[in-house]
Amino acid sequence: MQAHPSRALLYVLYVLNAQNNQVWVNQIGSDGTLTSVGNVSSGADPRGMTLDASGRYLYVLGGATGDIVMYRIDANGLPVSGNTLAHGLPGFGSSTIIPGR
Repeated sequence: MQAHPSRALLYVLYVLNAQNNQVWVNQIGSDGTLTSVGNVSSGADPRGMTLDASGRYLYVLGGATGDIVMYRIDANGLPVSGNTLAHGLPGFGSSTIIPGR
């Protein structure tokens, strides 16, 4: 799980769902309750994720492929525009870094 760092704008919690290959996006209410606001496909067998310090990008590691996919976070806190940054990281297959990304 990762909490969006910009809590003043929108309280968002990101949760990996490896069974459905998704990242779930939840809004955190002032009383701590979670409300689903959407989800995005994460690729096969997501194993980890992290947000950059600004909260503008979410990175997800696909366990089945070893791919790292970067999502831009929109104004509503939803991940969009997944771009693969690396294929087959060591431990997951042969590694290929995509230049310029």
